[in-house]
Amino acid sequence: MKLQFLPLPLSTTTLIGIVLQLCIPTLHAADLELSADEAGRLGVRTEQPRAVANRAVLSAPGRIVVPPGQDRVVAAVQAGLLTQLFVGSGDQVAVDTPLAEITSPELMTLQTRFLDAHTALGVARAAAERDRGLLEDGIISQRRLQATEAALAAAEAEHGNALSLLKMSGMTTPEVDALLQDKSLSARVLLRAPSPGEVLEVYGRVGERFDALAPVVRIAALEPLWLVLTVPESQAGLVQPDMLVIVDQQVPSGAAAPDSAPSGRVLQVGSMVHPASQSVDVRALLASGGLRLRPGQQVNARLFAPCRGAAGGPCLAVPRAALMRHRDATWIVRRGRAGFRVDAVVPIAEDADYAYFSGALAADDEVVVGGIAALKALWLAEQQDG
Repeated sequence: MKLQFLPLPLSTTTLIGIVLQLCIPTLHAADLELSADEAGRLGVRTEQPRAVANRAVLSAPGRIVVPPGQDRVVAAVQAGLLTQLFVGSGDQVAVDTPLAEITSPELMTLQTRFLDAHTALGVARAAAERDRGLLEDGIISQRRLQATEAALAAAEAEHGNALSLLKMSGMTTPEVDALLQDKSLSARVLLRAPSPGEVLEVYGRVGERFDALAPVVRIAALEPLWLVLTVPESQAGLVQPDMLVIVDQQVPSGAAAPDSAPSGRVLQVGSMVHPASQSVDVRALLASGGLRLRPGQQVNARLFAPCRGAAGGPCLAVPRAALMRHRDATWIVRRGRAGFRVDAVVPIAEDADYAYFSGALAADDEVVVGGIAALKALWLAEQQDG
């Protein structure tokens, strides 16, 4: 039986590479003697390794959220009509800043109850003071004084409850004092900010009626923020608490790039796997950054693991374009005394852009990152000749 070989559309470079790989039994380090002019004609470019303390281990999408304790909702304590708004979304507020005004007939009922309780308290105090004097003079019995003091205690409790309801409705101490002085009732409920922060949402419009305890304004302190990343369950084992997280920056066209990207540290790796996506939530605490982040914003972020080099220092990184792969080994070309030197290396890690080394390279090495294909062909040719 006669075998027929069909022509294949292989380039000259590919054919040379296949032949050289078949003909060279063993590869070893070698020096390539090239002048500066020859290297320039071959497009050879070099750069020194970068010292890095952290290396990216994965990238994941996430969302910006407000941590618990920094998010407050101001509600309408009494049912009423929203008659005025003093703030809008995005406004900065301080403690006690007026937020909205609600007209509530129920407030007038509470004010009437408080005034009645205040009057009853005055009567009960006078009665208790009188009966104490009568007891000292022997005119009344001890039981009579006990009944009077019990009535005073009940009047004090009712007064305290009525005052608490007024303050819960938004009345301040000066407003309560004014009510006691002029006895003028008002249906105006003023909602104030309980804490400093930024207005995130306003839940209604002027003229809208609100039920009791319905939310009116949402306020949050936006420093710091949380980043909740969605990490595939298969990669969750790569994430550890305190790992560095950097948010990828998206700069609008024509805008100046910020000085630094928002960054933070991993707080917790979730234990629950979401059934639908088979992912795990990773929570990170973000510090201030050059890019403004907002609650609800969808972002992409990278997680970094410590990269340790020789003697515990930072490791060295070179672009992956500098690596030559041949027969399951990795080689690198750097400047030598006579031109260039080809050596076998073993990266401690790689990502999409860089290869990381510990001890295999020196910080002042000039590593070839351009013209690798041409140098590889020369190296393989020398190996064949040798």
